[in-house]
Amino acid sequence: GLDPAFRLHPQIDPDFVRWGLAFLRNTSADAFTRNTLAGLELAFQSRDALHALTARHALRFTQSTPGKLHLYRTAASFGAARALSATKAQVAPVNQHVLTPDEAVAVEPMLEAVRGAIVGALHTPDEEVGAPYQFCAAVRDALIDHGHHVVADVEIDRIEPGAAPRAVAVTGERWQADRLILCTGAQSPRLARTMGIRLPIQPVKGYSMGMKKKLLLAA
Repeated sequence: GLDPAFRLHPQIDPDFVRWGLAFLRNTSADAFTRNTLAGLELAFQSRDALHALTARHALRFTQSTPGKLHLYRTAASFGAARALSATKAQVAPVNQHVLTPDEAVAVEPMLEAVRGAIVGALHTPDEEVGAPYQFCAAVRDALIDHGHHVVADVEIDRIEPGAAPRAVAVTGERWQADRLILCTGAQSPRLARTMGIRLPIQPVKGYSMGMKKKLLLAA
């Protein structure tokens, strides 16, 4: 039977319909390649910014470089992945290696039991992971140490735009700022609409299998 890795639950909602149409417009091969490379550039910028931030403020949080394995069970999916990896390498210094099933097992011995089901793998040895909550707490502490005031456990109702925008809490409290950074996940579209901005964001739920030493993703 069908067992898709990607499932949608359609809704009668204008934002969902707009998002769905935009999603379909980005399913062509050219759009996929373009968006993948744009995401790769953003990922490198994010990594460099994180390294600079942790070095500047000596942020302490659980962080490691366990690497990542993408496992492929069909020749078609493995061939497409190799082609995309080659494209990435042409525009960015991607440290990614094509592995045989035996080489994949050498990297992660726990794969021995499924060696026969693996056609190939892509290994990114410098893939990093970290504890998000610890990172946020470390950033909060660094802000306080540098004399900034941190307000927590506040529910923001709306944002009032302008040269000096203001965040308005459900209690009516207001905070004026030179600049606001919106990083509220699936709630971002709701808050952005209060400024007359539409963000094509829909909530999503995903799963990954994490290992002590490696992150394994199957395709």
